[in-house]
Amino acid sequence: MNIKDLLKKIKRKSKIKITYTEPVGKAGNKSPRVIIIRRDTLRYIALGLLVTFTLGFGIYSFVIKDRPEDKDHLDGQDIAEVDSQEKEPVQEQSQEPEEVELPVIDFSEHSRPLETELQRINEPIPYGQELLYSAGNSDNIDEPVFQDLYLMNLSTGDEKAIAHTEIKFGEIYEGRFNEDWIAWLDTNQSGENRLYVMDRKTGEVSQIKSCEYNKPQLRLAGDNLVWVEQRDLNQDRLYLYNFRSGEPVVLELFNNPTYGTCPPSISEELMVWVTPSQEDPDNKSYIKVLDISKALSVNLGNDSQGEENTSQDATADSDTAHNTTTDETADNELPGGETGGEENKVQAEIQAEDSGV
Repeated sequence: MNIKDLLKKIKRKSKIKITYTEPVGKAGNKSPRVIIIRRDTLRYIALGLLVTFTLGFGIYSFVIKDRPEDKDHLDGQDIAEVDSQEKEPVQEQSQEPEEVELPVIDFSEHSRPLETELQRINEPIPYGQELLYSAGNSDNIDEPVFQDLYLMNLSTGDEKAIAHTEIKFGEIYEGRFNEDWIAWLDTNQSGENRLYVMDRKTGEVSQIKSCEYNKPQLRLAGDNLVWVEQRDLNQDRLYLYNFRSGEPVVLELFNNPTYGTCPPSISEELMVWVTPSQEDPDNKSYIKVLDISKALSVNLGNDSQGEENTSQDATADSDTAHNTTTDETADNELPGGETGGEENKVQAEIQAEDSGV
């Protein structure tokens, strides 16, 4: 059979032929080798190649999609982002600060050590030319250490103990003072806390209040002492204590606080604190500002002006009576400015609950 007959036979059977011819020198008298591949087989091979190519392209695109190197198809913003990503490692290396040891400034000419025989001293607080601190001489820190409260005159160096802990295994913290008052916290590890105040003019010491749980942080200004107290596991309370009136007042209740309520701050005129928002108490808070002179329920000026008013004429007596009426109205007013109703009822219940110091 010659080649032409073979080609005709292949065409009749719908087959595709592939011929292979050896070099002329080696062919000799042998007939050509013919490899025949069926059309269906060729289709399967083409389909397999197509599937393999598609999978390979998909894998390649997935791997390099976060590595945009070809910037020709990117717009200006994309190119800027790519450049910033490429430069970030370089910037991190170049901007990494070297650790520099800060110099120690010598203030020895302007400072002096205060001589004391006490071994351990806690939180010294200055006011004018005086220093207030708690201290002790215990060698074992596992035992109560700061059991006494001391006052030192910076001009003379005189040091004297003015208070001693009154509870078992107690220590003194949160010492605060000014020219008229000294306040402190007597506490122990068992959760017992007592707040004391000393009238510096008379030397009289009074217990303001007692509480449990966490130690309150005290803030003192003028005749007023403020603090936040954890009443129980679900409530904190903000207290204001006026030394002249002698009664603590609850300014706000914090129910189910998501985190510890921060302590307030106070000056001679104003008091500020943070309270949760009523709309979103878990995620939002705001600052409250209280004018202390307007919020106090007792007008302290009437007590000091009583004798002078007795010598005034009828007009002055009328003014004094008007002030007394104003004070009686203020007695029924909460520090926030609201009067009567449920607010006064809640306030009365809280004060009755806290009256047994």
